[in-house]
Amino acid sequence: MFVVVQFFLSQEVAGKDTALVRLNAQISQLTDLLSLEKTGKVDMEDEIARLRASLSGIEIERDRLKATAEGAGAGESDEAADFGAGSAVAPDPAEAPEPARCPNLISSLLNATVMSLKFGSPKPS
Repeated sequence: MFVVVQFFLSQEVAGKDTALVRLNAQISQLTDLLSLEKTGKVDMEDEIARLRASLSGIEIERDRLKATAEGAGAGESDEAADFGAGSAVAPDPAEAPEPARCPNLISSLLNATVMSLKFGSPKPS
């Protein structure tokens, strides 16, 4: 009787040892996955910071270009006012930029730049 009980106890202990080894392996795998996720998170946070800095620079450039375009538009309206005040020579329309089109062009260029920064542009091979 003692031998039979001893056999069953040893089987039970061996089963628990196997389960413990399996659980330790799973814990190790989960630890590795967590480490990879943390590294990925840090990389993504760095990428977000880089993109924000780039976006800030692009917004500054956009504002500068917008102010330049508005300044050019204001200069053209001054010329038109001079013409209306009795100037004998009208400004040549072919030489003057289209003020309504300049902000749209600038906006389109900036949108394209932001999209390429967000989603990446194809790399030359």
